[in-house]
Amino acid sequence: MSSVSQSDRRRLARIMGMFGSSHAGERDAAVSRAERLRKDLDLTWADLLSLPPPQPDPAPEPVPWRTLLDAWPATWTSLALHLLEYADTHDELTPQEIIAVAGLIQCSNPEPW
Repeated sequence: MSSVSQSDRRRLARIMGMFGSSHAGERDAAVSRAERLRKDLDLTWADLLSLPPPQPDPAPEPVPWRTLLDAWPATWTSLALHLLEYADTHDELTPQEIIAVAGLIQCSNPEPW
């Protein structure tokens, strides 16, 4: 039996999850995809069913909160400028859009604590 990667095991688990679909076409497509994967891996169904379950996807690396806070002003300023450019190409901003731009500008220049 060849080695089966974690990504192939996760893919097979997702495909097999569709076997219980209430839609016949979706079930048929899932069976076809599972059979194609089985052939690509050069395994029997007995081999596939005896595999240990896939490991969960690793958790993404957390972004330090300070990095997020440091990025806020530039992000808000960029968004406010984008909305103002939008206003230049259209007739005028609605009252809600004006409030949004004002809020973004205020967020881009926060008061020190």
